[in-house]
Amino acid sequence: LLKLPLPADIYKKVLSRAHVGVIPHLVNPILLSDFFTVSINRGGLAGMLALNGIFILVQEHGLEYPQFYDRLYSLLDSSSFRIKSRRRFFELLDVFLKSPLLPAYVAAAFLKRLARL
Repeated sequence: LLKLPLPADIYKKVLSRAHVGVIPHLVNPILLSDFFTVSINRGGLAGMLALNGIFILVQEHGLEYPQFYDRLYSLLDSSSFRIKSRRRFFELLDVFLKSPLLPAYVAAAFLKRLARL
């Protein structure tokens, strides 16, 4: 079902509700990792919402996703400040960067990137 083409607004609704309406009800939520990984390539808010799904899978279900912060870093560009839902975008960025396991040099790289935008 998730392989079917969806309109952008429906796609964002699916991504925004997946972490509360879908993941907790699945026996093996790791199966959604491919859907989230493909969704990151859409960029913008859809990419950030997909990263939120990956983040939940990493934290609560033991998914290993070593490219998480690389993908997050690639989503940060000047268009991040112009998207319609930039508040949600930056709320998620805040959640991702608050991890106590995040090395200081990675946090510094994000600060540098944001300062240059």
